[in-house]
Amino acid sequence: MCAYCIADSCNNKYRLLYNTKFYFLNKWKIELHFHYFLLYNFLGKGLAIMGRRSIREDKNIYQQLREELGYSRAKASEKLKCISDGRLVRIESGETVPYPEEIITMAEVYGEPNLPNIYCANECLLGKAYVTEVEVKDLSVITLEMLNLLNRLTKQKERLIDITVDGKITPDEYKDFNEIKRNLEQMSMAIDSMQLWIDNMIADGKIEKGAID
Repeated sequence: MCAYCIADSCNNKYRLLYNTKFYFLNKWKIELHFHYFLLYNFLGKGLAIMGRRSIREDKNIYQQLREELGYSRAKASEKLKCISDGRLVRIESGETVPYPEEIITMAEVYGEPNLPNIYCANECLLGKAYVTEVEVKDLSVITLEMLNLLNRLTKQKERLIDITVDGKITPDEYKDFNEIKRNLEQMSMAIDSMQLWIDNMIADGKIEKGAID
């Protein structure tokens, strides 16, 4: 074999190696694009079906409740009826405060009986001064708290009569009266917690509506 043929044979071998490498490289790129296409269609369509969820971390209670149900603003607005999706944007962004009637509607549609209390305790000008936010607790915890407070108040009953029988409170009675007052306030909160527990059970369908007055 002459030098030219040897050289040509070597060139053919290098050309074959190059073409083989180029073929597999292109094949790998094609497969990569194909997998990307499948992934995009699978995830993209899935996300489109589920609807977009905000990635903001400082979501208020109204946005949290809506997203927990998987509602878009348009769907939530359709169910709320009295709130447009544009107004819902302003409420969820904190740009505006909802009206009391809107809170009542959201509580019913979103299935959150405690929403009016949260609103009054945190956003209503009068409520912030006089209303305390009710804590969600288990029934067993509420019951034990109520029984404990009943025991305390039973022991303090006679002292309360002594303090109030003359229609006034003297300085030497302040300490005992304040303690009784705190226990009465805690009992009121325990009663509110009990009512909230009942409302949540009704909202979840675990207690029939109207079964408990």
